[in-house]
Amino acid sequence: MQEMWRRGIRVLPGGDYGFAWAPHGTYARDPQHFVELLGHTPMETLLATTKLGGEIMRMPDGLGQIKPGYYADLPECAVVGVLVEGAALHVVTA
Repeated sequence: MQEMWRRGIRVLPGGDYGFAWAPHGTYARDPQHFVELLGHTPMETLLATTKLGGEIMRMPDGLGQIKPGYYADLPECAVVGVLVEGAALHVVTA
């Protein structure tokens, strides 16, 4: 996965949940795994959980950003203070 990211392939969190190895309610661990296991920065992780999702859904002008005219859907992660400029990008935990 790290090599895919390095080569410019978009890697997004998420998957199939509801199984013994990935029960419902564990979605918030995805961003933490991106940082701790895949070596992404908190900012790369935040973009993967928001902006890249809008792009992958072919709706980059309506999803994935906090802007006027966009649908607002923040990821289920504990990126503390994401709406406070400069305050969030060092805390990514489930």
